[in-house]
Amino acid sequence: MYANHFQGGTHVDVFVAKGSNPLSAWKLTGAVKKEYDKSGKGMVAICEGSTSKMQLPANDKTNLGLRQPYLVIQGQFGKSFSVEMRVSDMAGKRRRIHLSSGIMHVDRTQMHARLPLNFVKRGGWLNLVLHVADLFDHNFPGSSFAEVDGITLHSSLRLRRLFTLAAPPLDTSGDAEVLGLDPFMEVSEPMPRALELPHGVEGLSQTINMTKIEAFSRTDPSSSSASRKANQPIKLEQRKLLSSNDGPGSASRIAFGSRVAISGLNQAPASAGVNAVTSGSLLGTPVTGRRNQTAGARYPGLGGLGT
Repeated sequence: MYANHFQGGTHVDVFVAKGSNPLSAWKLTGAVKKEYDKSGKGMVAICEGSTSKMQLPANDKTNLGLRQPYLVIQGQFGKSFSVEMRVSDMAGKRRRIHLSSGIMHVDRTQMHARLPLNFVKRGGWLNLVLHVADLFDHNFPGSSFAEVDGITLHSSLRLRRLFTLAAPPLDTSGDAEVLGLDPFMEVSEPMPRALELPHGVEGLSQTINMTKIEAFSRTDPSSSSASRKANQPIKLEQRKLLSSNDGPGSASRIAFGSRVAISGLNQAPASAGVNAVTSGSLLGTPVTGRRNQTAGARYPGLGGLGT
């Protein structure tokens, strides 16, 4: 579907829940409908019910051909949610990656990886940023990510938009603080303005990679402080990103239309009301020696995609 599209820019828009029939390219099973969401100030695709799912493309023999390393699901997520991806490596060999809130531990074979997703932020709007290249390369050693061929979303969720990114947005989930991880593992880029939530709609971005999955998997879901914090609904103070005046030596990013400080995170402004690491954390997979490379240099499949 997108193999012949230019993918060397900042993003590729795959789905947006507007227009007369935005779900025409999907295979829908169960209770899936389109309706206006007042809190999100726009149309959403609602996938509800234990057996409901949305598959793109509708035909298994058709491939999406999405080559950018980050897949973003923008919406609201219910207690039960999972996503399956058909992914190809550089040699054209296909494998499946299944992330689910019902999976507790990492389980992988040569062809299939099952990964826990029980720490997804709920209770508000979220950019769920899947670092597909990292998930693929870690779970299938010796193979290199090439493209996402298919996506299946299982209930329950309210889907506003689906797109890919060449570079991750600022991770504002607070996971780095909860897990004690380095928030500066990977440099982020501002979310393209066309993909931001509407003005006045607050939301977070949460990056999902193997570093984070393995860290959460090591916790005890029944008693771990990290697990309890991760599963708390998005609170209002978390949705409101920190803003600060740029001082000497400081840097900032634009996220959801707000300027967010990304240096001096250990000293939050007294008026912020939340820990600066929680509201302005970055989390990606370490890319040793490649921090300053472009997405095209990191992932050769992105080069020369005008054909």
